[in-house]
Amino acid sequence: MLALKAQKTKKKRGNAKKKMASFQQRARRGLKGMALSWIDEDPFDNNAKIFAPMVDHANPVQKLICSDMWTQCKEWILNTEFIWVVRMVVIFEGAKNQPDYYFDFTGALNGEKSKELNEQMEIAYKAAHDANESYKDGNKNKGVYLQTEFLAQIVGV
Repeated sequence: MLALKAQKTKKKRGNAKKKMASFQQRARRGLKGMALSWIDEDPFDNNAKIFAPMVDHANPVQKLICSDMWTQCKEWILNTEFIWVVRMVVIFEGAKNQPDYYFDFTGALNGEKSKELNEQMEIAYKAAHDANESYKDGNKNKGVYLQTEFLAQIVGV
């Protein structure tokens, strides 16, 4: 009888939602400065996904934390809105200069908002290929397409 009364008087914590929101806010702030880099041979294929990037951070301790966060919650990181700076380098083998593009982007790397970023990047990608094709054969700046390298860094939350 006493155990039954003890169960009835036990209250739930009223700040559980605030506590979870605080955890997410701290997690977002902890990821600031995290950089993901990956290489893709066909970056605008409809089935392309960010699957095995290298995780980096300027602070060695934060790098360990970010690597652990990536292995545990990569879907959350890719689908959460951050302020990103994305660098795209289109690599042409044999070319002297490699086209290099930067994009400032607020949103998630996956999802609806990422379509804007993908459209801008695809335009730049095509411009790089068009510029490469505009050189005559044998020119030191003309090369054969090899791959595209990406670096996405969280610069704000």
